[in-house]
Amino acid sequence: MKNILKYIMLLGISILGTSLYAGEKPIEVSQLPENAVKFVKTNFPQAQITLATKDGWWLSAEYDVSLNDSTSIEFDSAGDWKEIKNSVNGLSLNLLPEKIKNTLEIKFVGAKVKSIERKPRIAYEIELFDGRDLKFDKNLVLYEVED
Repeated sequence: MKNILKYIMLLGISILGTSLYAGEKPIEVSQLPENAVKFVKTNFPQAQITLATKDGWWLSAEYDVSLNDSTSIEFDSAGDWKEIKNSVNGLSLNLLPEKIKNTLEIKFVGAKVKSIERKPRIAYEIELFDGRDLKFDKNLVLYEVED
């Protein structure tokens, strides 16, 4: 009898642990953080959210959003964007801080942006359609170009 009780308790703990961290799962748009929804509505007013997923739980949750214009956006648990990609149409330079936007317009005339990523140690990493990766520091100064 004790073995059965131990087995049931172990099974219960396993199920609880699995449900606490269920991995990536689809969610309703209404379950996204408010900042994420505002960001999409402000910066992609013509696009519709086709899929929203949540990965992780509570403070470590991340959200992925796919739009009908081929854009995908990754948000942190607070709803602040971490990465934006569009491998089909490219991304607007208006998503970037003015200083980075000006650098791109002057040094990389006509270049199309494929992805933008905000990183803790490097302020921004930008991938262009021609394959170059641009890294900007916390002062928004270009410090590395990878071909």
